[in-house]
Amino acid sequence: RPDDRDGGANQRDWVLLFDTSASRDPSDAAVQVRFAKAFIDAVDDTDRVAVVAFDVAARTRVGGWKSAADLDASHVAEWLKDEATATGWTDLRAGLVAARALFDKRPGKAGRAHVLYLGDGMATADGNGIGALQSALGDAIFVGVAIGERVDQTLLSSLADASGGLAVEVPRGDDVSWRAFDVLATLNTPRVLGLEATVVDASGQLVVDALAHVGHKQLAAGQRARVLVRLPVKSAATRI
Repeated sequence: RPDDRDGGANQRDWVLLFDTSASRDPSDAAVQVRFAKAFIDAVDDTDRVAVVAFDVAARTRVGGWKSAADLDASHVAEWLKDEATATGWTDLRAGLVAARALFDKRPGKAGRAHVLYLGDGMATADGNGIGALQSALGDAIFVGVAIGERVDQTLLSSLADASGGLAVEVPRGDDVSWRAFDVLATLNTPRVLGLEATVVDASGQLVVDALAHVGHKQLAAGQRARVLVRLPVKSAATRI
C-alpha cells in the first residue's frame, strides 16, 4: 500500500483543468461539462475547488478558490460552456502552470493539491513533453479523465503514475455522475502504486532474458493485474 498522503478524509484542494482546444468537438465538450458538474457535487464539502479552462492559453475562472459547499456547480458548468470554443492547439503545460500558480496562492491551510484534467490528453503544443509536464505539475496529484474517441491515455497514465494519481477513460454514453463518484471512491481506496513484475526461478533468482509487462501500474482493492510474460527457451521460471 502507498503511504496515506491524503491523510484519509483530510481536505483536498482541486484545480479543475478543462481542455477547450480544437480537438474537442461539441459532444465531447458537453460530456466534460457534465462530468465537471457531477464531480463538484460529489467532492467533500470541505474540499476547495478552482477552475481553469485552457487551449493555446489558460484562463482562470474569476473567484479563485471556493469550498465545494459554497461553489455553485451549475454556475461553473455555464462558465465552462461559454469557454468551450474548440480553439487552437492544446498547451497542457500552460494549464498545469496556471494550476500550480493557484496552488501557490491558496488562502488559509492548504489541503493536498490535486489536478483534475478533463480532455483527450492530446498535448500538441511545443514544450509539452512528459518531462516538462511533470515539472509543471510539481508535487500535485494528477487525475486524468480522458473523454473522446481519440485520447492519449499513455500520457495521462504517465502523469498519474508519477504523482500517485489516477487515469480513467469515460466512453460516450457512460453515466458521468457515477464515473465522477467512482473516481473519488478509487482515490479513497487503498491502492498499490508503481506495480512491476519480475520472473524468478525456484531459488528466487531472476530469470535472465525474461520479459514481464504489467497492464496497469496501479491497483485498487478488489482489482486484478494482467501480466504478459515472454520466457527464454528452456526457461527455469517458476513464478512471477
